[in-house]
Formats: sequence, C-alpha cells, structure tokens
Amino acid sequence: MVAGPIRREAPRLARQKRHAPPHLRTSHLVAPRHVDCAKPTGFITNLHHEACAFLKALTKRTSHYALTVSLIIVTLLSSNRLAVAAISSNETDQQAQHRTPQQQQQHSCGLYLAPSTIPGAGLGMFNGRSSKSLWEPIGPADLVIPVTDYSEHNSVQSHNDDEDEQAYIMNYYGWNIPSFAHLQHDANVDDTVAFCPGPGAALNCLMGLVNTVALDEEVSFKTYTNQHSSTPPHAGSFTPFSNRQLVSKVNNIEPGAELFDDYGEAYFRVKERPAYHSIPVTSDYSDADSLLEEYESLRKQVCGDGLCHEPMRAADPITTVSSPTSSLHSSLYQLMNSLKSTWPSPVLNALPENPETVDQLTAQGTAMRDYHRSIRSIAWLEEHGDCMDKIRIDESRIPNAGNGAFATTFIAKGDIVGPAPALHIPRDFMQMYSVEFDENEQEYNVNAMTNDGPTHQQLLLNYCFGHDRSSLLLCPYGAATQAINHDASAPNAKVVWNYKLMQRPEWLNLPLPEWTHHMSAGLVLSYVATRDIQADEEITIDYGRDWQKAWDEHVRHFEPPVDRADYLDALALNEQELELQVAPFRYSDKYVQLRCRGMYLRWNTGTVTDHEDIDDDDNEEETPFSYATETDKKTFSCRPLHRYASNNSSDTLYVVQVYARYGEDGQCFETNLEVVFGMPRDALVFEDRMYSRDHAQPWSFRHSIGIPDEIMLEAWLDLDAEVKR
Repeated sequence: MVAGPIRREAPRLARQKRHAPPHLRTSHLVAPRHVDCAKPTGFITNLHHEACAFLKALTKRTSHYALTVSLIIVTLLSSNRLAVAAISSNETDQQAQHRTPQQQQQHSCGLYLAPSTIPGAGLGMFNGRSSKSLWEPIGPADLVIPVTDYSEHNSVQSHNDDEDEQAYIMNYYGWNIPSFAHLQHDANVDDTVAFCPGPGAALNCLMGLVNTVALDEEVSFKTYTNQHSSTPPHAGSFTPFSNRQLVSKVNNIEPGAELFDDYGEAYFRVKERPAYHSIPVTSDYSDADSLLEEYESLRKQVCGDGLCHEPMRAADPITTVSSPTSSLHSSLYQLMNSLKSTWPSPVLNALPENPETVDQLTAQGTAMRDYHRSIRSIAWLEEHGDCMDKIRIDESRIPNAGNGAFATTFIAKGDIVGPAPALHIPRDFMQMYSVEFDENEQEYNVNAMTNDGPTHQQLLLNYCFGHDRSSLLLCPYGAATQAINHDASAPNAKVVWNYKLMQRPEWLNLPLPEWTHHMSAGLVLSYVATRDIQADEEITIDYGRDWQKAWDEHVRHFEPPVDRADYLDALALNEQELELQVAPFRYSDKYVQLRCRGMYLRWNTGTVTDHEDIDDDDNEEETPFSYATETDKKTFSCRPLHRYASNNSSDTLYVVQVYARYGEDGQCFETNLEVVFGMPRDALVFEDRMYSRDHAQPWSFRHSIGIPDEIMLEAWLDLDAEVKR
C-alpha cells in the first residue's frame, strides 16, 4: 500500500538551487555607447572632470546600458538639488555582526545542511562547531561515481545534454573528470562527468567567498576483483572511486559560515545558462574594486566640504530631509546601485548594496560584500538545519559490499542519521547502449545507434531510489549517506521525508509531468535511526523486496566472464613492478595497455611524442616527483625493444619505441615517433583501457534502491504494475 496525497500545506520556500535571483533578470534598453568628456552636451554640460572620468569608468566596466542613468548620476553630482532616494539594504542577517558569546558557543555538530545565504540558491553547507584552518579536512570524504558518455547514450532517444531536462544532473551537479585521479582512463573524458554525491553536490558557489577546495588528485581507486581467482558477482556493482576530501582553502573559516566551492568562471558564462551571466565571478570583483575606487575619488572631489554627509533639503524647500541615509552620498550611491535591477551587469552586482559599507569595502575589496551575511549562528543552524557529520565512509564490514557508512557518534533512536536532498531523474536517463572494442583502432567505441535497445544501465542507478511502478528516480546526495548499505534482516535506519528542509513540498501532491521539468533539487530525504546506534557501528537500511529479488537472481545466474579469468587491472600490475618483456613480444590486451610517462620522454629526448610544445619557463628544478608541465602528466603509446643493466647501478633500463596509431579509409596504421634509450622501469606504466573496468561491463549488477511504500506517493505511480526496472 502506498501513501496517498499529503494534504498538509507547507509554505513554498525560495527559488531553487543555483537559479539566478529575480533581480538579475535581463531587460532590453538602449543607451548611447560613448561619452566624450571634451564635448559636453545634454546632461553632461558643466560636469566636473572627475565626474566624467567616473562616468567613463562605469561605462567601461559595466554594460553599456548603464550609460543613460550614469549621466543622471553625474548630473546630480553637479547639482545640489535632489529628491529623497529610498535606501534598501540586502544585509538581511544583521545579527550576524552582533552575535553574543552564547550564540558563538561550540556545538557537537561540525557540519550543517541548511537554507543557503545566497538568495534563491536552495540549501547550502555550513561549518559547525569550530573554526577551520588552512587545509583542514571538512566533513567525511566523498565517493565519486562516473556517469559515462551520457549524451551519446541518450542521443538514441534524441536527447540533447544542453537542452533536455534529463541531463540537468550532469550539467549542474557533475564535475569534469580530467582533474580526478584514476578517472581519466575510465571513459571518454569529453562526455563523462563525475557525480560526487556528498559535498561535491551540496556546496554552492559564491566566487568572492570561496573557502573550500576538494582534493580531486587524491581520489583513490580500489577494485575487489583482484582478490578473487575469478570475477565475483558483486564486481562492478559499486564505484571503485572514493576519498574525495573537502578541505579549507583559507586560513580561517568561522563557525556557522556557509561553505563555498569554486565552480569555475566558465560555469557562469556558457551560453546555455544566460540567467547566470550577471552573477559576479573573480574578474568582476576586480573590476568592481576599481569602479568603487573611481566612485570614491569622485565623491571626495565633489564632497570635500562635507556636503554629502549633511542633511539636505528636498526640491520642495519646505520639506527638510533629516535622515542620515538621505544624504547626497547615500542617494547618489543608491541611484547608481539601482542600475542592477534593470541592467544585468555582473560588475554592478558585485557592488555593495548599502552605501554605509562603501568605505569599508573600498579597503577590503568587493568580494567581501556578503561575508557577514554568509555566517549563521549555531542556534539558527540548529533550528533551521540538520547535522551532516554523524557518519563517515570506510570499508564495509558486510562481505563484498565495498564502502559503508559508520556512525561517528552515538545516534539515539528516532534521530536523523543524515539529511539527503534528492535529484529527480527519469529512469530512462540511466539506459546505456552497446560499447564495442575496435581491433583496428585498439579502442572502445559507443555504438549509440544500435537497434538492439539498451544493453546496460549507468552505475549511478545503484545509488538512486526507485519504484517498480514509477518512471521516477530520486538520486540523493549528502555527507556519507550514499555509502549506506543494505540489510534486509536487521537494518538500524530507514528513509523518510525531511519536511524541515523540503524546498518544494507541493511536488509531493503533483503528477510527475507537472514538476519533473524543474532542473534543481526540491525534495529532501532523511535517514533516521530505528534503534539506538553506537559510535563506529555500520549504518544499514532495507533496500526492499524488489532489490533483494534482483540481487538473488543476479547471483544465481552469474557466470564469470571467460576472457577475464586471469584478469588483473592496471593498478594490480603496476604494484607488482614486473620485469617487462621485450620485442618481439607485444603488450596487446583489450583491458590494459603499456604506456610511457611523458616526463621521462622529455628528460631523455627533450621532445614530446605528440608534438605538443613544452613551456620550460618553470623547469629550473625538475625532479621525478613533480610535474613541470601539463604534458609531463600524460602518457604515450610505447613498447620495450631491449632491456639492459645500468652501468652505474643495479637498475634495469629499457630501450623503448614510442609510436602512434591513426585510422584512414577504415584501416589502422602505425607510425614510429622515436626510439628512446635509458628509460627506467618507472617510466613504463600499465593503464586500464577505456570501458575495461568492472563497472563498465554489461554483466555488472544494476538495480535502484526501493522507495519504501509508506513514503511513495500515489501521484507518482505512472507505470503498469507489470513494468519492472
């Protein structure tokens, strides 16, 4: 029996994650593009030289649309008659600047999920009980789940990854994989993203206040296949990538401060996200600093007699304006600042809202504009948020289960183990089509135009909740909650709706077509303890009858692949440090390949095999343990021709042939690039071929976690009862 519609009405909260706030919407006004200070006309007659200089600076550093009102501003500077201008401040959390010692007391929670301080950004992550120093770890490490060739696989259904709502999880919550250790050889890097279902998905970005960084290059790779004589049934059913640790990027993160990651400037400037184009990035804050300095210089020139800080008379001589905020300075600045409500300039949006903070931010920089607002009291976070650091990720104590989640503290029955916002995805987004190994090209290709139908599912499916009568998948993210494993007999936790943090509760009553087009997380789940859980105890839930049945069938019918009977992945081969065989033997395997490290090739030959230029400006001190150039990080196709002993040590050296393959007229050709002498064993490394790892194989287990019937909504049941998976 599934739950019926929820009748309780809850207030609709702010607009969803990473959507541009309303004051950044565009308009279509036209204004002159150029100001000539030498030929004053119209509005700018008799202007001060400094006023005209400021006008030119404003025009240069912001949209040309700002010019018309800029002319009005400098005219007002030349006139001592000004009507009252209303001052509005966006500093909505003034109490953050006046917190009492009691409000600042340490709390048992070190990480919170709560409404973001960025207007319209949904939920955010906040520092908890204590300050964080530079490079100090923040929260539990993250898993990394590759979503492979998602646009290729979805192109079979005519889906476009830039326009179709199905791909929003990749475009808005995924990370490019070149910076991740071990993922570069997993699949096509141009069409594969890393979904990090912890801080990697929960963090917002405010470029002026970025205070965290994830150590992508420290991501670990571990496969359990090498521990078995043949491929086991669980191989490929969970991600082998983990340990993406978030750390502090600044010297001090205050208690209660919201945590921000750096999405990169390109995230806000791509044409597919026009609403983001007015959000300031790093370069915009620099321009805003210069603009503020220009404004301050002009203000001092005009207001040298203190006029700007004295009460003014309005145009009506009878009316006296006695409020300090209605001074010429305040009114002038507010009028300039009001441009952002009409013209979408990221530089103007970097300026402070309150004229009283201009002096301070001129000294500190406009990037600090929202600093005080970004800090919440611990009491506020306790009331409006949930704790995220009650669990950690470690190797599961359940056999063949990969990683698991473990309690870091005592969790009482009924308490929240961890909150988990849920991304909604159509089930068919997970479908994958045939991937074939091309013997001529010696690489795997996605055959997306196959007529055979789907051959597999994305690994992400195993981390999402689904129901056999619904086309909806809910893919949660949180801190370590994604590692919670299955226990049908004695689970110690369950999944419920989190109404406290729910951003779009009205979705619970609506049919899927009426809300699934929204491209942000509006629903929130919670893992709740069903009994007292002791510290260091593993957290488990019941994945449901359908999941258990699918797993039992998979184990019963699983036959280890014959061609992987002696399979060792590249990690295992490199750990063995094998003495390499030489020509005429060739290392030609559909799963692994032998490569030469780029840094050794350059040291031995002074050239690069793919003919890319090397920048030697920073190469004064080269060591085998550091990369002088980006090319040093690359590897190149090679084969050992000869092996001999070094004259100066007991090391074995190799003569290697570096080569390249290329295709022409349906045939594969090989060309020799160079022969390199004196290569140490460390210069040659095994790499996994793309699509060769266990989780990329079509026999690896896939099934969504079951949404419990007691929280499943009737309005979401859009499939016949016979439709499975």
